[in-house]
Amino acid sequence: MPTTKRQQKEAEILEAAERIFARKGYVNTRLEDITSALAMSKASLYFYFKNKEELYLAITFRAFQVLIDAYYQTIQMLKANPGAVRVQGLAECYLNFSEEYYHYHEAMFHYMSLIRGNFKGEQSLEDLRESIYWRRINDVHHLPMDIMVSEIRSGKVDKSISNAAHAEMIYLNIWAMIAGFVKINLFGKRASQTIYRVDHDAWRENVLQQIGAMLRNQT
Repeated sequence: MPTTKRQQKEAEILEAAERIFARKGYVNTRLEDITSALAMSKASLYFYFKNKEELYLAITFRAFQVLIDAYYQTIQMLKANPGAVRVQGLAECYLNFSEEYYHYHEAMFHYMSLIRGNFKGEQSLEDLRESIYWRRINDVHHLPMDIMVSEIRSGKVDKSISNAAHAEMIYLNIWAMIAGFVKINLFGKRASQTIYRVDHDAWRENVLQQIGAMLRNQT
């Protein structure tokens, strides 16, 4: 919770920026859109955030926090179940997260693009790495993968996961299926049908079934 006046103002700016990023997307959002919504000048905004990129990093940090908290809650809820069940629960958790917070999913993918050197912003990548939000994200961005890999390993130990591939490979295959579903099916606004007239809910359920079959090495 914000405790100082500066923290309260930063939170207010982030709330407004997040709403606009969610509606217009990162590329189409201008700082003027945010300052206009807040009835403040650019100079005032720069007192709190250096540029649009740093604002987006702050929202990306929030995205990772929300996802990590959801993962831990899922594990706690399914703690009495075998590892395979917890892994499938985490997969469904990410699908739920992406459907509820599609802009968070996009922000996280934007960050992954940045750390791979694909940066086309107004500031240099070196400048961006000086942001406290970059450092905060760097401290936690590996946790979603670590959490799921740990549960995959637990499933191998309790024999609920029989796939012989190493845990990281299994994770990447799960991630590829989920990310593909999210990117193709949820881009923009969710529709009842997606490409090739495939029903959204049927495809979603099939993705989860395929993950379960892969864990049991039945694909």
